[in-house]
Amino acid sequence: VFSSWDGFLDFVDETIRFEPELPAPLRAALRETPTWMATAAKAVMHYPRAFWRADGHSGNAFVQHPQAVLCEVFDACDEAAGCAALAGFAELGPAQRQLFRNGLPLLLRSQFAQLFGAAAEDGHLHYQDWAEDALACSALDRDVPPSTLPAYGHPQLALPHWDGRLYIGGSEAARNGGGYLEGALDAATRIAACLPGREAHRSPQSGSNNDIRLAGFRSWVQAERAQAFGQYRSDLHRRLSHQESDELMQRALLAVVEALYERALGEIARLGLETRELGVEHGRCSLTPMLLDPFMGFSDALLDEATAFNRSSCALASFPHEHQPDRDYLSTIRRDLLAAWRAFAIAANEIVLPATIPSTSVGA
Repeated sequence: VFSSWDGFLDFVDETIRFEPELPAPLRAALRETPTWMATAAKAVMHYPRAFWRADGHSGNAFVQHPQAVLCEVFDACDEAAGCAALAGFAELGPAQRQLFRNGLPLLLRSQFAQLFGAAAEDGHLHYQDWAEDALACSALDRDVPPSTLPAYGHPQLALPHWDGRLYIGGSEAARNGGGYLEGALDAATRIAACLPGREAHRSPQSGSNNDIRLAGFRSWVQAERAQAFGQYRSDLHRRLSHQESDELMQRALLAVVEALYERALGEIARLGLETRELGVEHGRCSLTPMLLDPFMGFSDALLDEATAFNRSSCALASFPHEHQPDRDYLSTIRRDLLAAWRAFAIAANEIVLPATIPSTSVGA
């Protein structure tokens, strides 16, 4: 697990030989995925006490003048540890920081003092420049640092490679929380769920072949989920371009969800799961919950993303019902998505029912 994809790729190119080589789409995804904040630098000043609070200051400041060394300063006190501190992110770029490297401590102390008085100049200074850390920042990161948080969660980074023996993890591989600690946890959870042999995803009647196939299916679903919101936006824009105006959000969401479920049914049929010896209870195969588990929370998360997008979309400003969907409209959409989910769950169960169980015995 590497935190920097560009740095990872450079490191691999220079020091590791893969046999077989990494797939070309994966290498392209690694190169195209920048590391958020890879070129950033941060300064922290520790003090015996939080004197700025006694002076009535919050400790927060935003600095924009041309001579600024720090662009943002904030109160970094740790009450539990009894630690008083101010911290800030550098305004100077990596190349400028190198030019002023010897004088940076003086410049940093001077800016803290300009903001919070002479007492702020005498703290204990800690300085970290991630642009100089080869494991956090690559040459590609330094060449084109992202100005905003990138769109993380490339589908290639969510797929298993080498027949399930190679997984890519790290914050920049996460669909949710990419670039943050939450993203790293999200990616780790995804990988853990895909690893064959985990008891939570095993059925007592299923063999190792089923475990491997189910792990591959979970990875496939993760990759599909990562693309769903982009597909919603594309479908919505297509409908707008065709001058549709009724139930835009409702129809676009349902189209994306139903298309994914249809592809998933085809994928399940191609898995070749060994089902003859599996248990069936109340018409449901013991494998069915494991096939449905990767979809948990999918429609709710997609609806939340779509709602947030619609509320920020200038293109939908002329459609108040879509731009600011009310509770009744959202409830209607949820009912449609739930109906699609039920139909998918029943169809998936039909596919994996043991051959000895008539499909007509399946209940809703």
